[in-house]
Amino acid sequence: EARAIYRSPEGHSPVRRAWAVWTLSHQSFYAILDNTWKCGMTHNVAGQIQGRKASFTADYTRRLEHTSIFSRDALTVIRRADRPETFFYVDPPYFNSDMRNYGGYTEEDFGRLLEVLSEVKGRFMLSSYPSELLTERTATHGWYT
Repeated sequence: EARAIYRSPEGHSPVRRAWAVWTLSHQSFYAILDNTWKCGMTHNVAGQIQGRKASFTADYTRRLEHTSIFSRDALTVIRRADRPETFFYVDPPYFNSDMRNYGGYTEEDFGRLLEVLSEVKGRFMLSSYPSELLTERTATHGWYT
C-alpha cells in the first residue's frame, strides 16, 4: 500500500502520503524509496521497524513543531521565508554527481542558489560535493566549511 500511495499520490491525504514515505524510507533497501524491501540476515528487520515506529511519537512532534518542509523552487522559498531567525537546510541535487534523478540540475543552477544564499538574513547549512564554484564562493563570502 505504501508503494502504491508513493507512486500515485493524487487523491491521498498529506498524512497518508507522509506515512507512505516514512514506511518506504524505513523498509526499503538502502532507504531508497522505490527500491526492494530490506531484509536482514543477522538482525530482525521487523523488530527494528517496530522500534522506529514506537519512536515516531511526541518526540518528532516536539522536534518539528516550528519546522516547515517545502518541496518547491528553492530560490523562491528562500527569498520568501528569509528572516534573521530563519535557518535553512539546503540539499540541492549535486550537479557534479552521476547519481540518478539529478538530470537537468546544472552548475549554473547551483551558482544561482549560492548567490541567493549569499544574500540571506538568516543562516543556512548546505549539503554539497566539493567543487571549484563552491570553494570560490566560500572564500568570497567567508562561509564556514
